[in-house]
Amino acid sequence: MKIKNYALFFSVLFLFALSSFAQTPEEMVKKVCPKLYTKYEKELSTTPSSHYFLIDASESVDANGLSGPIVDALTGYLKGLPDNDRITVVIFGETALTKVIGVPNAVISKSTRPSIVSQIQKIKFNQQWSDTYKGLEVLIQSMEQAGLEEMQKNVFFLTDFLYNSEKYRTNLNSENWSSLKSRISILKNSSSIDAEAIQLFNNNFSILSNFVKPKLDLVFNSQIPYEECTNSVLLEQKFTDITSNILKNKLRGIVEQDAIFERENIVLELVDGKITLSKNKSNLYSLLELSAESEAILREKLDNVPLYSFFPPQTESILLDGKMFAKEYEYYEGTKPRHECKDLLFDYSFSKQSITIQLPNSLIPWWLTDLILAILLFSLLRFIWTIFPPARLKGNMEFFTSGQSTIIVECAGGKKRISNIDVKLLKMDFSLEIKASKKFFKGKCLTIIPTNGDLLLMSRKQKKTAPRGKKTVVKLRSQWSVEGVELKMPSVK
Repeated sequence: MKIKNYALFFSVLFLFALSSFAQTPEEMVKKVCPKLYTKYEKELSTTPSSHYFLIDASESVDANGLSGPIVDALTGYLKGLPDNDRITVVIFGETALTKVIGVPNAVISKSTRPSIVSQIQKIKFNQQWSDTYKGLEVLIQSMEQAGLEEMQKNVFFLTDFLYNSEKYRTNLNSENWSSLKSRISILKNSSSIDAEAIQLFNNNFSILSNFVKPKLDLVFNSQIPYEECTNSVLLEQKFTDITSNILKNKLRGIVEQDAIFERENIVLELVDGKITLSKNKSNLYSLLELSAESEAILREKLDNVPLYSFFPPQTESILLDGKMFAKEYEYYEGTKPRHECKDLLFDYSFSKQSITIQLPNSLIPWWLTDLILAILLFSLLRFIWTIFPPARLKGNMEFFTSGQSTIIVECAGGKKRISNIDVKLLKMDFSLEIKASKKFFKGKCLTIIPTNGDLLLMSRKQKKTAPRGKKTVVKLRSQWSVEGVELKMPSVK
């Protein structure tokens, strides 16, 4: 008697501890994916999902005292779902009575939630048998509703697996399970479907109890996880696990979608001499390593700085190979390395990824090189101009003094000498040699050499003298005077 009391005491203590230390679904997901959960927390609350429950309404479930906990757990689960999620509850029992409770794919909102809860609480567990095949047909029909193609679908079975349909009594294989499999396969082409089952405790042994499990695996083309719940506390904890799994699957779905987008839309950029991944809306992959060959190509382009260039820095497209890593989501569990979502954020190798880089500027800036070249070219052309073609005198030289007529002397050739013989106004021993010149800096000009007299420039702005016996460079058509005689210089061609 004491042993039984101790057993009862420890059982109650275990269930109390289980319920006291249970984590919320959010805490459970955040524990295994802390950074990803924080990153997508807002998106998780706004991305809708569809929830499908296939509930065994046979009297065997009620006989084992689990009908009430099922309704309570499902009600609590519904209250925790975010607005805009959808829910479908199918009760299956006798074939004719298997149906959807309320509206299939009902949108959860503040206004609809009380009505859905009320309908769930009215479920009666009084069916004489449970037709799982019919229940699946009704469930799949709800999943095929238009407008839900891309929405994540979460499917849950609550049954004691005492399969006992009318058709099964006569022929084990009379129902077309393969047709259900085909319909599920079509649904999986457009959306993610996760299914799991809760096996409700039963006291009655039946050779039929294990028939449904392989059929469910066949229909969903996967090994559906099954977990047995023997009491209300475990059932409540299982619903918490279900919510956690839904949240985790939703998170994985978002991460997978963003990861695929990043791998299919790689954009490289050059920052401070290093190739990095361009920022995007998710930025799951944050680290990049180039292959040795690509790194060598990049260094050759960036480190080969020319001494000079005549053009601004050019851009060039090159193809690079490398690997992307989601290092931000790595962590250690003790000394063991772990990753929040390694199967989705795996290291990704890419090849022949194009990037346009700007080549480095030359040591001598291109604009300075162009300026130097322009100066040198101008200097060369100017030098050539000074010697070819040779300068020639052009026009006339004019001599005049007050009270007498102007004397005009025609000038031609490279140089000319003028004396009293040519111009009587000049004194007897004076002469002037004029030579056409082209100077580098002064351009076209005249070189004069007077003898036996100094020439004085007639200008208010400048005082200048051309001394006798010395070469003096003067401007074209400038006016000078000597011994009271004014003279005007010729031009140069």
